[in-house]
Amino acid sequence: MIFSLLLIIYLFLLSVSDIRTRKLPVLMLKAGAAFVILYVAGKCLLDMPPTELIRRVMTALLGAFPGGALVLLSRHSDKIGGGDGVVLMLIGISESYTFSMLLICISCMALALFSGVVLCFRKINGRTCMPYIPFVTAAYVFLKMYEGSSMIL
Repeated sequence: MIFSLLLIIYLFLLSVSDIRTRKLPVLMLKAGAAFVILYVAGKCLLDMPPTELIRRVMTALLGAFPGGALVLLSRHSDKIGGGDGVVLMLIGISESYTFSMLLICISCMALALFSGVVLCFRKINGRTCMPYIPFVTAAYVFLKMYEGSSMIL
């Protein structure tokens, strides 16, 4: 619970930076990576029996896969930022593959809906770059609220 709140604050700070500069500070990404790795390592060593360590490491690697794929795509395209993939990797490591995929789907749908509305009002054109991390933050908050409630889709 506390980790989720800290991650929401971290994502909010990244969102502000992404909106203002369209870039994510490398120092903040490194700090987030260190925090997530320490959290996962501490959770593995303190909460889980030693036999579960391999399963948790494999779950973390699988959760990081969608973000890693986005990082690889960013190397070959200027349409996707590399920092976006790193943030998704951090979330995937701390959560799970399913959570990570849901997060990506919801954030992409929210981005598409927002872009469509803004495009209809002619505030942007088809080539405008949009910040992605604010939508990741909103999707993360939504999923955490959904996870802690009895909502039914």
